[in-house]
Amino acid sequence: MIKVSETAKKKVIELMTDDGFDPTKDFVRVGVKSGGCSGLSYDLKFDSSKTEDDQLFQDNDVRIVVDK
Repeated sequence: MIKVSETAKKKVIELMTDDGFDPTKDFVRVGVKSGGCSGLSYDLKFDSSKTEDDQLFQDNDVRIVVDK
C-alpha cells in the first residue's frame, strides 16, 4: 500500500502541472534501479501511459503506477 500525505499531494500536483501533465489523468511512475555501491535507488517520473504490466495505486487523489 502507498500513502500520500496532503503536503506530498500538493507538491505532486504542482510539479505535474508545471511539466504539462494532468494530475487527474496522468501518473507518478515509481521504479527501483540499481544504485551501484550504495544499493538500490528509487526512480520517480511522470507518465501518461499505463501498460498491462503496471499496477495502479491511488491515494489522496494521486495516481501512482509501478511495474508488477
